[in-house]
Amino acid sequence: MTRALAEREFPRAGLRLSLPVPWSDARGQPPLVVQSTSGTAAMAVWRYPRSEPLPDDDAELDTAREALLRAVRERDTDYREISTRRIEVDGEPALELVGDQRIAGKPRRVRSTHVFAHGGEVVVDQYAEQADFARLDEAVFQPFVRAVRLRAPR
Repeated sequence: MTRALAEREFPRAGLRLSLPVPWSDARGQPPLVVQSTSGTAAMAVWRYPRSEPLPDDDAELDTAREALLRAVRERDTDYREISTRRIEVDGEPALELVGDQRIAGKPRRVRSTHVFAHGGEVVVDQYAEQADFARLDEAVFQPFVRAVRLRAPR
């Protein structure tokens, strides 16, 4: 069952998001755009401006994927990759990584989506306890990412 979503605009980040109701949410200081939580589950949306060219073809996305996986493994040597894949978010190239890692010392299943568009990288991090992840992924996490709308930041 998909949860209700409330549309929110973040013009400085060039984002329109549909946040889950009744999760609590709070705007962040850049690069954090917003975070939303419910119990031990959380989502955070980041926007990182980039001066270097953004990956947009298969080879560049493969290189970016390898760099992302290296960075995750450096932060958490126990990271266990579940899947990685190329996707599109609002018609823009993106990478999705799903894996098990520790956040604040607690084991969590994490979906991290990296979207390359409009001179920046938008990162949607979503995580939950492993036992709850599949349910939240279907009801909240995937619908949230599908509803992300991107444009140039102001």
